[in-house]
Amino acid sequence: KNNEIMFTPGQKDALTLMTTSKDREIAIQGDAGTGKTYVMRWAKEIFETNGYVVKGFAPTGKAVQELEYGGSIKSQTVSSYLIKGDRPGNLLQQQKGEVWIIDEAGMVGSKDMEQMLSRAQKGNTKVILVGDKKQFESIDQGKVFKDLQKIGAINFVEMRDNRRQKTEETRAIVKCFNEYIRGSKDVEVGNKIPTREQTKDVKVTKKGVNKYIDEAFDILKKSNSIREDTRDGGIKERFLLIKNEYLDSIDKNQRALIITSTNSNRVILNEVIRTELKNQGIVNQKGSNFTILSSIGLSGAEKMYAESYQKGYVVFFRERLNDITRGTKGEIVGVDIGQNSITISYNQKHQKESKLITISLDSEKDASKLQVFAKNEREFCQGDKIIFCKNDRILGVKNGHTAFIKEINSNGDCIAKLETKLKNIVISFNLNEQGKSPYPYVDHAYVLTDYKSQGTTVDKLIWSIESKSANLLPLF
Repeated sequence: KNNEIMFTPGQKDALTLMTTSKDREIAIQGDAGTGKTYVMRWAKEIFETNGYVVKGFAPTGKAVQELEYGGSIKSQTVSSYLIKGDRPGNLLQQQKGEVWIIDEAGMVGSKDMEQMLSRAQKGNTKVILVGDKKQFESIDQGKVFKDLQKIGAINFVEMRDNRRQKTEETRAIVKCFNEYIRGSKDVEVGNKIPTREQTKDVKVTKKGVNKYIDEAFDILKKSNSIREDTRDGGIKERFLLIKNEYLDSIDKNQRALIITSTNSNRVILNEVIRTELKNQGIVNQKGSNFTILSSIGLSGAEKMYAESYQKGYVVFFRERLNDITRGTKGEIVGVDIGQNSITISYNQKHQKESKLITISLDSEKDASKLQVFAKNEREFCQGDKIIFCKNDRILGVKNGHTAFIKEINSNGDCIAKLETKLKNIVISFNLNEQGKSPYPYVDHAYVLTDYKSQGTTVDKLIWSIESKSANLLPLF
């Protein structure tokens, strides 16, 4: 009895479907915090005991590491696998008798999903799609994970029993938002969380589910968790409130995160927080300015229009293009909107002189091979919290990892301690792209955009939002 493994009803349903279904593709629809990774770990044990090889895939490097650490599943990003395929050197070459688990499946675009499922079919591989259709979707075209469930094209189970929120209040709030987004349940919430049986098979109109929003905001207001600013000070007053909330969390030794929907507010708020942390001596007063490279984050469609690019943008070739090898770095020196093309100056290894290539963006295949960054100036000091914005296998960091700077000098030599579940990981790199570990893809991390924050667990969340903002509910 003492060694009995405890699963929620949703986890039991998910584990049963994964290990008994004869369907080639199945899906696990799990609300945030319902223990999806925990279930995947147990499914892996069962599959491997029965002679299967289990491999994991995810759309982001951060999600890959969570799958590897939390699920004990050897994994790689979807894009990396599609680029490398089964070429020698790819750690996850396809074999017979495999099970593929694609985590955060809602963030995988239709093109990549089609390629993954086609490759799985050729190898007679079972595919398990895991995610939450209510969270952020792919920046590329398509909502495959959501649509497959909507039209009944795939067998799936739902996991709704939240295990992440630790108080009745926070569980009730998340439950309310989930039920609102689901849009098909109608039960009395009151001061208690609806049970799984209470929410079963009850249909209402869209108007009926609006009460969940009212209920959630009532709970937030009663706990003084909503601060509405209607004064003339506007955004400055709101940023001051946010700064004070964040500093209060620091005093209480809480791990806090500020999120906002716009990049411009993120940059301003980061500097507001840093200034006060420097005044208090938490971040060193003395720092140096560096040129960093920030991902533009173009969607698949945006990459096909010259208007999305500017001279001076830095590009990386994610795949080979003509004689340009994968990983080559270049800079955009020309943008021709009329011809819908860009001209890139690049240097390959052992190449003395720069070469030019003009790429027609009408070719989706060529445009998709580019990863685009903008140059920005940032000051970094000892004690600063930073975020890594590009996967680097040699350095051992993933896009979305955060860290604290332990040492830094004016030459850009930096030593940082990663904020991960694996303790005491310290890495060294150079912000000026010098030496053995050049890496300028960092930024301040006191404030993140909502999209970048997905999958982060903190003690306290501070959400900066404007009343005119839209598309808010995916955060829940």
